[in-house]
Amino acid sequence: MPTEIHQRAWRAAYLDTVCSALNKIAPRMQVARLQTGPIATNPLETAPGAPRCRPGPSKAVLVLMRSAGSHERVRVAVVGLGRAGEQHAAVLAGLDTATVTAGVDLRAGRAAQLGLPERGLPAALDDVDLVAVCLPPGQRGGIVEAAFAAGAHVLLEKPPAADPAELTALLQRATGANRLAAVMFQHRFALPDAVLRHDFGAATATLLVARPRPERHYTTGWRADRFQAGGGATAHLGAHYLDLACQILGMPAEVSVLRRRDAAAGIDVELAARVSFGSGSELMLEVTSTARHRTERLRVRGEHGWLEVTDGATSASLGGVRHRRAARPAAQLRAEVYRELIAASYGHRTLDWAALARSVGVSRILHSLQQQATAVRP
Repeated sequence: MPTEIHQRAWRAAYLDTVCSALNKIAPRMQVARLQTGPIATNPLETAPGAPRCRPGPSKAVLVLMRSAGSHERVRVAVVGLGRAGEQHAAVLAGLDTATVTAGVDLRAGRAAQLGLPERGLPAALDDVDLVAVCLPPGQRGGIVEAAFAAGAHVLLEKPPAADPAELTALLQRATGANRLAAVMFQHRFALPDAVLRHDFGAATATLLVARPRPERHYTTGWRADRFQAGGGATAHLGAHYLDLACQILGMPAEVSVLRRRDAAAGIDVELAARVSFGSGSELMLEVTSTARHRTERLRVRGEHGWLEVTDGATSASLGGVRHRRAARPAAQLRAEVYRELIAASYGHRTLDWAALARSVGVSRILHSLQQQATAVRP
């Protein structure tokens, strides 16, 4: 009876033979067999805090991609051309590995204003490799599912999903379609890799996010609708650093709202909360859009080191070794997200910090805050 090792060797040889045959009949395409990295049926297996979460099982798959030497650009459709969509378009314009083939927006002429080819849905999904969905969770409808069905990879703006259940469904669809699912949490790329992967042990942390916005910002349009927006200042302004905290501290276990003030039902403009993590860490969180000046500051004091991230600048001590990194413009960090995703789509690397699967922690926290919105008053 063949051993498991023999079976794996036979499967590998078979897949290599298929790849070789496909390359002969499709000379403009490169067919490769690769390990997709941790693909898990349960996204919690691949979610934040790599040292604290065991990766799911890898599986060999066939992926079809353009030849690395063909110099063809990844074709991107940007769906939703508000502030976030405009930022995506600007980043893509500066990349030599991508080109925007479609700009999709309900406002006629909006794509033309940004210098993008204007197309509607579902036509925009024809002959596209990547779909950047720059819409709040409540406005996405079936766009993500349609993108996967069209064979495209997907990049989601934050917040990544309306709730953890939706996030799980999106990850399962991506796995079923053998496509990549990424998220624009670009601040993950602001920290040195050694800091993000470091195990601080049981830590105490504080997070302050102050991003000034006028009150009317959250009382009109989709931002005033909790079911479309998914929340207020915390979901849209605090989410980046809150996600960063999850990458460092691990998976949240309990969220307690201490104080909040809403501009509309479920749309916070001031919030204070305590988050307990499975790692034994504790985070005190404060988010406000009513401050006069902008500041973002995350401080972590752990058993095995400390970390401070202030307005994008990083200072840390890991096992007595100091790490420093200056702040970088947000546009540069967004470009890093695209570079990792594009490289992963070609099979040149594994999707890592841009992975949507790493958003489980922040999604849990945001959902819990929404659940408690009606129970807590100023």
